[in-house]
Amino acid sequence: VGNRWRSYPVGAELLDNGDILVSYHGVGVFPSAMGLAKFDKDSNLLWKTNDYYHHWFSVDADGTIYIPDLEFAESPVQIADRDKKLICSKVRFPYDSIAVLDADGNKLREIDTLDALVNSDLTGLFNSNKEQPHLVETCDPMHLNDARVLSADMARNYPGLAAGDLLVSFRTLNAVGVLDPDTERFNWHFVGPSHHQHSPRFVGDGRVVFFDNFGGKTSRGQSRIISVDVQTNDFFTVFPNEAQKLPEAPFLSDTAGHVDVSSDGSRVLVSWTHQGLVWEIDINTGEVLWELVNTHPADGRFARVSVYTAKYVGNVAFEANGGRVPSRN
Repeated sequence: VGNRWRSYPVGAELLDNGDILVSYHGVGVFPSAMGLAKFDKDSNLLWKTNDYYHHWFSVDADGTIYIPDLEFAESPVQIADRDKKLICSKVRFPYDSIAVLDADGNKLREIDTLDALVNSDLTGLFNSNKEQPHLVETCDPMHLNDARVLSADMARNYPGLAAGDLLVSFRTLNAVGVLDPDTERFNWHFVGPSHHQHSPRFVGDGRVVFFDNFGGKTSRGQSRIISVDVQTNDFFTVFPNEAQKLPEAPFLSDTAGHVDVSSDGSRVLVSWTHQGLVWEIDINTGEVLWELVNTHPADGRFARVSVYTAKYVGNVAFEANGGRVPSRN
């Protein structure tokens, strides 16, 4: 990788005992995916992987981890039983899968999301060349950026879905969907309004919310939070709504952007990653309840630092190392 590279944390999951899982990306390396690590509450490294794990991930009640992973192919890639090929200017290029790990980071299985899209008859999501419609020119065919497992408690609110299903986001395809990990087929997908979206989340009332990076009106900041009904595909903009006075900060995140939902489904934490901002927003009204400006001293002055993940923390079963743990969300 040479001498000029750095790493930074992206996804994080806090466990009940204070352990924390963190995924890392790198700058100045190819590919940027740098793996997953687990620390205890005293910052001791418990284990780490050197696999191509990346972006945001989730942990099931039994400790099983679902995380985006990279596989590699050589251009051109023939899409099975279709007159369509993926071509890249680089001979070797990555495409996405989902790794399923146990609580100790051991890989249990791999779900190939390219195969899942093909087997679900969703190959039309791949944009093709106008002059040569059978060619898809891309070196990043899907850009999977999240994998959220549906819990047993939450599944009761989603007819047609089941506990263990995976909510995913494909930036390149401008699509979010729910994948059955047993059949490795999609049983729901949503495409059209969003552009390069990130961070889909189950709300609990049959709806999903996510961070839409470029799908909104330029006059309203361009980025937005969308809510969509999984049964009907009806959607609306949570923030910013048309009647709302916009905050002074421009609502635009050209990459990344993270959403977390409160336990009662009434609020969302939104991370504007590269602006170093976190907002809590009321889902029903779109009101910004408060903001965090993430500043830290650097070279003798304060600077904003990117925020890739901000999450609600409920009651926990460990003593905090200083400070105070809130008694509720």
